[in-house]
Amino acid sequence: MKKYIILFCCTLLGVGVALALPSFVAAVTPDVAVILAKPDDIETAVLCTGKIEAADNVEMKLSVPVRPDRIEVEAGDRVKKGQLLFTVDKEATVQAMAGVTEQSGSLQDGAEPETLVPDSVSAPSDGIVTEVNISTDKVAKASSVLMTIAKSETLQVRMSISENLISSVETGQRVIITGNGFKGVEYGGQIKKVQSSARSTATSGGEEVVVEAIAEIFNPDERIKPGFTAKVRIITDVGRSVITLPYEAVMQDSENQEFVYVVHEHWMHKRKVDTGRETDSGLEIISGVEAGDLVVARPDEVKNQNARINPVVQGG
Repeated sequence: MKKYIILFCCTLLGVGVALALPSFVAAVTPDVAVILAKPDDIETAVLCTGKIEAADNVEMKLSVPVRPDRIEVEAGDRVKKGQLLFTVDKEATVQAMAGVTEQSGSLQDGAEPETLVPDSVSAPSDGIVTEVNISTDKVAKASSVLMTIAKSETLQVRMSISENLISSVETGQRVIITGNGFKGVEYGGQIKKVQSSARSTATSGGEEVVVEAIAEIFNPDERIKPGFTAKVRIITDVGRSVITLPYEAVMQDSENQEFVYVVHEHWMHKRKVDTGRETDSGLEIISGVEAGDLVVARPDEVKNQNARINPVVQGG
């Protein structure tokens, strides 16, 4: 009889353990964020800033210093060919030229200053005045840009791209243009010119070597104006139906081999991967991960990478 009682108690204990075991396992199994790998289209891009300008500009210059007497137009005015832009204060201009002559010791072709100074300056073509760089209270230097007239309403953006990025940029590439002056609006465009030479430009950190590029702006309207600063996203490559993972999901061992953790039946398994293009949000996975795999999102946050886990799909 005693034997049966012991057997009965052991049976009850076994049943209790069996019933409690799933709850215990669930209690000690940590929730871990995972990503469901799936193919998607990606874009790689170069980001830079630029200045909006008219595509067909005429820069008004004179070979002599000039002091305006009366300025007849301002930025934004539409003008006709031959229309008066400004009159010249000849007396003040001649005095300024005399000062230049004293310093240089010569004057163009030995001519008298009065004969070189125009009475006024008129528009060389129809267009819109986009810049006025003169004022009646000072003398403009010889050969400086006095005014700029846009001959058409076609707009473009001029950019300076770092030498570290320019190798990815070429004519014909698509661009997306945004800016504080036209918040909430995006304009499409296309790279139409990349300069063949580089130049140095001053930055807050010293000097930087840049290459200038110009992009045509498609379908500009009244919200985007010459002179505005623009943020330009140059689409340098497009990948169709590729798998990408966030940067934090991909780790690297001491031999610089990249790897991820893939979850199978609640267990994490280390798997080597080969990566390709970099995007704003992550890395292209060329091999090692297939569509449908569950990949640990942030493996460096998992305390025990050999323990059983409860995968929680991000966004699902």
